Amino acid sequence: MTNQLYYLKRLPKMSFQKRWDLQNIKSQIMYCGVELNSPYNDGFTGWSCKKDLYEIKFYVDNLLESSPIFSHIEENFLKEQEQNRVLNILKKE
Repeated sequence: MTNQLYYLKRLPKMSFQKRWDLQNIKSQIMYCGVELNSPYNDGFTGWSCKKDLYEIKFYVDNLLESSPIFSHIEENFLKEQEQNRVLNILKKE
């Protein structure tokens, strides 16, 4: 066994385990948006979908408000996301 492999096996395991799948979450939200905007659905179905999206938004907003701030890393990420959002808006025009 090489020294590097031996060293890697001896590293402590991280206590954090990511137990969600971001792509799956995004897909489910996208499906809700598709149903919301489908011309084949009535207002009751559309409102049900939109209400679900609002509940997700409020839930996430509450989690973010109570979370710690991660200094320049978070700030840079948010700036980058806002720039991408603006670029996407400008591309649509």
